[in-house]
Amino acid sequence: MGFLNPLLLLGISAIAVPIIIHLLNRRKFRKITWAAMRFVQLSIDQNQRRMKLEDLILLLLRCAMLALLAFALARPVMRDSSSVIGQTSVTSVLVLDNSFSMGMKDGSTTRFERAKAACSNIVETLPPGSAAAFYLASDKPKPIQANPSSDRLALYESIGAAPLSDRATALFPSVAQAVKKLEGSTSIRREIYVVTDNQEIGWRQSAAMKKLIEEQSKDEGKKIRVHFVIVGGAVSPDNIGITSLSPAEGLVTAGKPVRINMALRNFSGSDRESIEVNLRVGGDETVQERVVVPNLEAGDTQTFPFLITLEKPGLHTVTASIAQGDGDNLAADNSRSIVVNALKKVSVLVINGDPSDEFDRDETKLLEAAMVPAAVGKEAEFYISTVTRQPRDIVGGQVIDWASYRAVVLANVQLAQFPDEFITELASFVGRGNGLLVFPGSKLDREFYNENLHEKLGLLPAAFGTAQGDEGQLGIYTSLQDSNYEHPVVEMWNSADSGSLGGRGRGPRFFRRQLLNVPAAVAASRTEVKDGALFAKGDSAPFTGWVVGDEGETAVRYANGE
Repeated sequence: MGFLNPLLLLGISAIAVPIIIHLLNRRKFRKITWAAMRFVQLSIDQNQRRMKLEDLILLLLRCAMLALLAFALARPVMRDSSSVIGQTSVTSVLVLDNSFSMGMKDGSTTRFERAKAACSNIVETLPPGSAAAFYLASDKPKPIQANPSSDRLALYESIGAAPLSDRATALFPSVAQAVKKLEGSTSIRREIYVVTDNQEIGWRQSAAMKKLIEEQSKDEGKKIRVHFVIVGGAVSPDNIGITSLSPAEGLVTAGKPVRINMALRNFSGSDRESIEVNLRVGGDETVQERVVVPNLEAGDTQTFPFLITLEKPGLHTVTASIAQGDGDNLAADNSRSIVVNALKKVSVLVINGDPSDEFDRDETKLLEAAMVPAAVGKEAEFYISTVTRQPRDIVGGQVIDWASYRAVVLANVQLAQFPDEFITELASFVGRGNGLLVFPGSKLDREFYNENLHEKLGLLPAAFGTAQGDEGQLGIYTSLQDSNYEHPVVEMWNSADSGSLGGRGRGPRFFRRQLLNVPAAVAASRTEVKDGALFAKGDSAPFTGWVVGDEGETAVRYANGE
């Protein structure tokens, strides 16, 4: 036995008060004999033994009342799981892992079905008078029965109706929420049952979970016991799955071929052969494209292209699925769907902040030619069209039909001179899912861009820093990184068949650059330090490097002005 408030046992010392009072009442008095005293004395002698017994009983009752009061306030508890009158009731939280992997079949049933059966068994074996809450756990906790309830029928129904999700596994958020729920309980026994298939990804916050459980174990009176119930086999699962499906190009147009890339991964412990994957569009069961993978090694991922044409503009559902018979014990990742928006024509508003009559000095003429690479006279037939405006047009009050454009280009634009309505409408335009491209230049008012487009509206991913370089010194330049292209605009250059976009002596050269103050978290995810130099991850040359001398064999690369 123990006590939840052991300090209150000191209240037992209060029994000294009635004892002291009893002793004081027995103090001696001076005797005075008088004539009628013999009749009183006779009565006293007859009742003295009874009166002493009554006084003693009264004293014991007073002491017992004070001792029991202190004992009750100290809240005694039984540390054993049972007592002479039966098992102690439990207040518990059931945490059921309903993440994607729980759909894996181990034999004839899925892990999720076995996990739900385990939850029902736990409820059934709880002592009489117990109460339980019920949570679903993926990477986002979902309370189904948030507060502990003794209604077992309702618990059975909630467990039976629990759905399997397509989300990842993360156990800590659900366990932390369950602990928080039980902290406010006054129950003697408080327990958490976590039923999971023990996927490694679910334990990414295992250190935080261990710390939380250890902190709860320090105070015996407030201890919360956590039990993990593992379902699922220990062997490598027999599973292949489609891990990604996406258009190869960022822009999909109706009536023109588009490449859809699919990634297929073998999660099994053995190689798989002759895997057939079909591609369908919309609700049509007709297979538009078919790929047969001759061999996929254990643990390997391969990417395969489909070439399809979306005849009509609008939204289309594109689904890739592994052919029936080539599947496995996890059916959920045997198919994957995406929604593709096929556009009929794309209009781009280009704002030229530094126009010139000379083609190579104009701010946007080369950009316009690059966006519409059509033969002379055939520009109108191309699926991209550009409309160019100058700052004076907008400052002069020219109305912009924002609904006509899918992207806006600000090319070396001094934005501070524009009316406030333009900035507000631009933010609304981007908020509707349209694009914004900003090309800095000599007229860039970076304080205005940073304050309004970056800090206030969040339209820019980073703040502009200072400009570096001199376009007059042609022997000092920088170029684009030579590998590891992740943005859809430039990812085609990851293939050697597309040529080279960057690297020393290749691709465009830049003689002046505008620095970006990239947030530390973003920089850490995109860059790495090797031998004291900063590199883009996967790149072969320093990320911030400049080349001094463009063709010399002894060219020197330096960074940060050193």
